[in-house]
Amino acid sequence: MWWFDRNWRFSIPPPFVNTSRTGASWQGLNNAAWGSYVYYKTAEVFGSSHGINRSLALTKAFAPDWRPGYDAVGMTQHPAQHRYPVWWTGDGVPLQGSVESMVDAGVHDFKPFVHSDCGGDYRGSAGDLLRWTAHCAFGTILRFHGSDHRLWSYPDTDTVETARQYLSARYKLLPTLIAAGHKATATGAPLAARGDLYWPEVPGSSTNQQYIFLEDILVAPIWETSSNRTSRDVWVPPGKWIDAWNGSVVEGPANLSATQPYERQPMWHRQGGLLVLANAPGSRVESQDWSMLTLEVYPVLDARGVTRRNVYERGTGSRTELHMITNETAGLHLTIGAAEDGSSRSWIVRFNLPPGQHGIRAVADGAELDTTGMHIPPVDSSASFFPFGGAGTAPAQLAGPVLELVLVSSKGPRVVEVQFSSSP
Repeated sequence: MWWFDRNWRFSIPPPFVNTSRTGASWQGLNNAAWGSYVYYKTAEVFGSSHGINRSLALTKAFAPDWRPGYDAVGMTQHPAQHRYPVWWTGDGVPLQGSVESMVDAGVHDFKPFVHSDCGGDYRGSAGDLLRWTAHCAFGTILRFHGSDHRLWSYPDTDTVETARQYLSARYKLLPTLIAAGHKATATGAPLAARGDLYWPEVPGSSTNQQYIFLEDILVAPIWETSSNRTSRDVWVPPGKWIDAWNGSVVEGPANLSATQPYERQPMWHRQGGLLVLANAPGSRVESQDWSMLTLEVYPVLDARGVTRRNVYERGTGSRTELHMITNETAGLHLTIGAAEDGSSRSWIVRFNLPPGQHGIRAVADGAELDTTGMHIPPVDSSASFFPFGGAGTAPAQLAGPVLELVLVSSKGPRVVEVQFSSSP
């Protein structure tokens, strides 16, 4: 892993240039292109002699360093930088700039992994660092850098605990993150997508100050940190969206004002969404046990919908296909394909239902299940609630119940059919 920071004054100069400076060139070969070549060849030679078939370099995405309000058109870095899959935005980039550049790069530059120094190049308040942590945990790359961002160095214990919850949520989402990485490799689709990639015909969808994360989560970071509870305007895309913190539902397209304290980043789940979570998140990708995974299902119960997702095993890339179909009569059909490598896996399937709904019939692999006792009611208070809790956890206060089913380990494909009702 290399870090090629092409804007350093001591950046690698091109041939026959005896002074090292940003932008130095020799017959049209500038230090960005020459440095990229040197780094690439160095990693290639080292890898070939040590049995490593791929190397990474973290390179600069834009020149100059991104600032809020920049126009992404024309901000593309040198084409040589496209040798590498990970980019950063420069020094002194504020949180607003981090959001805007991450979102716009996925549209204009085919760069799905653009990110900033998480925490910024300064030491701010604990609340400021929590705003950064939330954005980075639900963004492309999570990389604290730039100043003293040791969470435990702040006098209160809430900073550490809140940050731990965000980091834990990100690690639980690793199966979904890895699948998004595979999709980005195959299609260039960004992990943090601007709204007009989905709804180009809808006014307001092209804002770069919010994004759709992992296809199913609307994220609208707050960068104002002058007070604890701050507000921002949010464009809500078409469809129904469930507030991640309180479970209320809003239907778009619409505009609203979201107000949240430092500890809460405005986020919504998409009805029709399907997220895959690891049940026992570890601090390292390879240490997680994926012999059982959790599916967080947010079904559409009043319209026909089709959702396709994949799980890719770490290291091998072995794929498991997920296919969900809903219809207008509150019915749902979920197919979990067999893993390509023949491995066995069990599943916890959680249907996050709207208020007043419950499951009246469930069939798993042809066997009728008794849904009595399988519904988890919402929490009594939203004071300590944190989303993405996974298996066994209760939904938000204003949400409906969660119907949680357990599928025992099997190598074969799985089929789940559920019927929902609002009747007593």
